[in-house]
Amino acid sequence: MNMKKILGLACLVWAVSASAQNVQPVQAYQQSYADNTTPGVTNPLGGTFKVPRLVVPQQGRVVFYRNANVSTKKVASVYINGTYHASLQRGGYSTICLPPVKLDVAARMQQNGLDVSDDYDIVNVLVLQGSQDVFVRISEQSNGRAVMEAVKADMALPELVKTREQQHTISRVAEAVPCLEDAAPVVKPQPQEPVFYTQNITLGADALFAFGKSGINDISDQGRRTLDHLIDRIKTEFGNADRVHMHVVGHADPFGNPESNLVLSKARSATIKEYFVRGSLRADRITTDGKGSAEPIVTCSQVQNAASIDCNKPNRRVVITVKVEQKLDEMTEHKAEVQEVKPEPKPEAKLEPKPQTKVRDGEANDAQKMPQRGKPGKPLRVVRPAKASKTTVPLN
Repeated sequence: MNMKKILGLACLVWAVSASAQNVQPVQAYQQSYADNTTPGVTNPLGGTFKVPRLVVPQQGRVVFYRNANVSTKKVASVYINGTYHASLQRGGYSTICLPPVKLDVAARMQQNGLDVSDDYDIVNVLVLQGSQDVFVRISEQSNGRAVMEAVKADMALPELVKTREQQHTISRVAEAVPCLEDAAPVVKPQPQEPVFYTQNITLGADALFAFGKSGINDISDQGRRTLDHLIDRIKTEFGNADRVHMHVVGHADPFGNPESNLVLSKARSATIKEYFVRGSLRADRITTDGKGSAEPIVTCSQVQNAASIDCNKPNRRVVITVKVEQKLDEMTEHKAEVQEVKPEPKPEAKLEPKPQTKVRDGEANDAQKMPQRGKPGKPLRVVRPAKASKTTVPLN
């Protein structure tokens, strides 16, 4: 073997050895990257939304969110008074607390890999009150532009409990303050023997199931939202629900065979229990029954037609009795907390289109050339928010 072949073989052995030495550090880096739990680009979504208590009167809270069931891969960037706040993925939410003030709230949809537009998709005005929670749902229209809706709490909370906190960006809104929840002191009486707190919750069967159906896959989207909200309420108020017992009873209308109605009512109550168990409620604390058409609450014509079917709608129902074993001091504390989250009625929050900035004809061209982005911490001068006025903003 000549000297050239010997040198060539030595180089090959060295290259293979060096490559093998580099494999382990690369694999270790990739594994560390995948296992990272620190908020950031590799871990953008945090914990699920929990129903909060009201904030103190010196501040209000705004919760921006996007539903998880949307198909778009775009993100919605949110700006407050011209300053960047957050970028929301589908199924993400972001919370900010501010002193009671009038706010300019803007949003635009963005696609990764594409240039960011200098214009907002929509600019609204929000008047924030003290001790007020405002829920703003951001959606994408068919034209690809963002739309914002002020959603009432009873509609927003069932959607929010399915979202997770967007944590990979930091809000640059200088006016933001730490959220302080109102916690009035509660004077507890001396411990007493356990007592029971009972509440009956009636759900319309038509809102839960398709007509004549009882399977878990037959529960409607509206029914799932209602049941999810109830599960979250039980977990929030009673923790792991060790002292909570639930009795689910199904009822049917008088049409059809009584035996079939009894079977249907029992099957529906069993399905509701299965749904609760899937939501992490304890199966041994839930019982079920069905009454068929034996216990109507309204009396209608026995002739089956559209009018009598509609008349019997209250009879098609599911009644959930929640029985909680509590001590008297715990019930007193619970009642005080309920009073805290129901203060005096406040005007409903509304998102109003921001008025257009009037530009004289001689300044129109110069105004269009002005930069639209503001520096962090400074209000953004929006010269062309007129596009927002062309966007229909539902005010719920």
